[in-house]
This record gives sequence, C-alpha cells and structure tokens, in this order.
Amino acid sequence: MKKIINKSILAIFLTAAAISCSDEDGLIKENDQEIQESVEAALSDALTEWGMQYDEVIEHMESYKSDDVSDNTLNYVDRSGKFNITYRFHDSQLCATLIVFDSHASLDYKSLMNGFAYVGMLDCCDVYEDVSENTMAAIWEEDGCIAIGFTPIKSDAYEQAKPISVVTGECSDIGYANAVLSGTVSGVDEATEVGFIYGMTMDLTENNGMKVSTTSSDKFIVKISGLYDETGYYYRAYAIVNDRCYLGEIKEFMTVPYTYIMDGRTFGLVRIEGNGKTIKPFSMMQTEFTDLDLVDTNGDGVVTVKELRTLINYMIDETGLRFRFPTNQEWYYAACGGDLQEDWIYSGSNSVNDVAWYSGNSGGYAHGPALKAPNSIGLYDMCGNYAEICASNTYRSMNDNINSATDGVLRGGCWKDSSSKCMVSSTATSPKTGLIPTDHGSVSELYAFNASTIRFRLVYSRYEDEKDYD
Repeated sequence: MKKIINKSILAIFLTAAAISCSDEDGLIKENDQEIQESVEAALSDALTEWGMQYDEVIEHMESYKSDDVSDNTLNYVDRSGKFNITYRFHDSQLCATLIVFDSHASLDYKSLMNGFAYVGMLDCCDVYEDVSENTMAAIWEEDGCIAIGFTPIKSDAYEQAKPISVVTGECSDIGYANAVLSGTVSGVDEATEVGFIYGMTMDLTENNGMKVSTTSSDKFIVKISGLYDETGYYYRAYAIVNDRCYLGEIKEFMTVPYTYIMDGRTFGLVRIEGNGKTIKPFSMMQTEFTDLDLVDTNGDGVVTVKELRTLINYMIDETGLRFRFPTNQEWYYAACGGDLQEDWIYSGSNSVNDVAWYSGNSGGYAHGPALKAPNSIGLYDMCGNYAEICASNTYRSMNDNINSATDGVLRGGCWKDSSSKCMVSSTATSPKTGLIPTDHGSVSELYAFNASTIRFRLVYSRYEDEKDYD
C-alpha cells in the first residue's frame, strides 16, 4: 500500500474482533431486509471522533447494553442484540472503533462506505480511507461475523509506519548460466530476509519457483546460477516482514546462448527435449572436440581421464554450465535427429559421403569439423571422422560419467573405418588392455584413448541433475 498506516491497526481490529465474534450469544441473526438498516444504524451510532475522552464515550453509549469494560476497552451490544460496538483507548482517548455483526451475503458493503475511498487489500481486510476525516476503515470476515473497524490515519497515539514496499530491479551481468538480480525493500527498520523468486514461467509465488535469499533493509543484489543457456526466465523480488511475504513486480530476462570456437569457426549447442522417458532434456555441442591442444596437455596424442577431468572442470568454471559426456542413449537419440527421430542409415542421410569422413573418402586422415552436412538438428560429424566416447547410461556421479566414457562405448566410427562401421547404429568398445604408442614411449589404454581416431563432444543436462562430483 502507498498510504501511511498505523502499525497497530490490525492488532487492534483483530483483537477486538476475537472478543466480539467469540461471544455469539450476544448477536441475534437478522433477515435480508433488516441487515442493511441495522448495520447503517450501528455505523451512525459508532463514534469516530478521535481523541474523545473515555467518559464521553460512556455517556454517548447510554442507550446500549455494556458488555465488557476495562481501562482501555469498552464493549457494547445494542438493545436488540443485533451488533456489537467495541472502542479502544490510549491514555483515555478514543483511538479505534469496531463494529461486529452476523455475516450476511446480502449486505452491500460499498454503500456502507460512502465518503470513503478504497485503498486496497491488507492481509485479510479491504481497506478504505476518508482523508478529510482522518479515518481509515477495514472490513473483514471472521468466524461467521463481519467486522468493520475504524482508526485514525494519523494519531499521536501511535508511531506512524512507512508502507512496506518491494521493488524488483533490473537484471545485469547475464551470462550462459548466471545473472545478477537487484531489488529494494523499504518501510522496514532493520535487515530482514529478502531475495528473488525465479523460474521459466510467470507463476511465481511465495511457494512456487526457485528462490535465492539474503538480508537487507534497503537495496540488495543477488547472483543466481545454475541456469540454462539461451533460455527465458522470469523473476520477482520478495521480502519477509513479520512472517508475511511481500512481492515485487515480475520481470524477465534471457540468458546468453553458449558459443565456442573450434578450428577458427564459431559453433553453438543444440537443444534436445528428449522423449519424456529414458531421455531427459539436454544440450549438445554441434561438433566434435577437434582442438586437441585444449585437452592433451602434454601433446603426446593420448587423452587420459585426468586430462578430461581437468577440461570438464575448466569448462564448468568458465561457463557455469555443468558439462559432461553424453550417455550412449543420449548420443544415439541425438544422432537419429533428436526429437525428430529420423530413420537415416547415417546421421542425417542415407548416403555416407554426404555426412561422414570414412575410409572411402577421408584420404587416410581426420578432417576439421563441420565440413560435411549436418543432421536435421544441426549436429556435425556424428558419423565418421572421429569415433566418439559415451558414458554409461547409469553413471552414478559426474566422476563416474568421465571414467565410464574413457573406457566405455564408442559411437559413429572414424575416418579409417569402413562405411558399415560409421552408421548411426555402429558401436565399438574403447580398448583398455593394450598400449598406445607415443613419441615418448607408450601409454596404457586403461583410462586413456588414442586421439588420432577417438574424440568426444560435450553435453549438459537441462533439468535438475542431482549427480555431482565424488
């Protein structure tokens, strides 16, 4: 709300309502024809002359039956037993008035509030104001009773409170998987829980959406991570004040599409939604990782599991995307055209020469990426050129993903294989019992592979993957 509200208004109203509504014997139920007139009469009799003395109120209410009296409360029931009027006092001066009567569907609330302007909702109440009379009114229903409460907008009896407001600020530093969100909370005297609720739909409430939090009594900035690249997100600021959640407006942003350079050319990721069963959403690199310098740190032409782990960690740190190796099922699903699931012999064609480098056209060596046609979703060299490592379909952790890929299934065949070994369905097992010759001796094939014929491409899960590094 943008109006100045007494901090004690709801406490006064609700306390008085609890006293009155719990005493059901004091109220007599009315019919549709009587209720409007009864409430109008109660409103006419109820006092809202703020600052009126305790004794003056008693004198004014002589025609009513006194129901409860204390130093700061007077409670009355009209002689017909149709409604209660409760007064609250501060230093013997009137500071709040409450009328309680039986709930009735036919009551026209708007006509009762002539002269008042509607302000809005505050907790359970419809709030109105009459600035000229320095009076605020609230209407709510509780335990089968309707309550109308009045209190001064401004009074020496109460500390005036600033309206609590939450403003959703702008989004900055947007990356592939990260963004920085800003917001402001006002009307609080000390640091309170604040933060942001965000997600890929606009249905963001206190209990719906991802949440990140901090504490503040003014401006606040929070970095969110774990996002997906090239994806639209909605977000809104929130603050928790006195166990109530205040929400700012909803705004949106889009993460940056991930791109990479391979052999001097720029490529991106292909988004695959999966089949809703065994294949969950993921994104896959368009090309094989042909730039060996990025992974073969000692230049011996052999890629080890240690070097792969170093590369994966580097990629995650640089991008924020949780890269890993595709499983055997994911690779095959992508090679078949992803969500299109096309029935080609080779990935994207029934002609091997269209899409693959193999023994019949390679000239006896591997070629750069994306020199043949892609498949229908934009993936290059899924068949031929280099055989590609795949992780176990049931890997237990991210380390297991790397280990199982290094000595696991090879897909798609390579530049020196025949066309029959470069089909979408072609598989082989990565050798692990022999030795790989290098310029400096030989390296065991266990947890390593010969990069002259074997490479890889990376993927990341577009869902909440609970698997983490050991």
